Amino acid sequence: IALFEELLRVFLLSRLWSLSNRGFWIACSIVLVALLMGLAHWSQGPYGVVTIAIKGVVIGAWFRRYRRLLPLVIAHVLYDGLQVGMLLLSYPR
Repeated sequence: IALFEELLRVFLLSRLWSLSNRGFWIACSIVLVALLMGLAHWSQGPYGVVTIAIKGVVIGAWFRRYRRLLPLVIAHVLYDGLQVGMLLLSYPR
């Protein structure tokens, strides 16, 4: 899942950035893609949508600066793994 989501994010950002090189457009496209990725997690509820959208802005800015996909995928895998680990630790037996 992490690879697919980050590939989709990078594809969308790259395509939007190819339309214009202006700073305002770049910032707007980062926010737009972050909102779309947040809405894709609607099943996690409003809290999930908002937190993932905020993380998406950070990820988009990071990708804009470094243009590297693999660290994003690794971070996503680690984040999801921690979430599952916390769920398993807190789940009543």
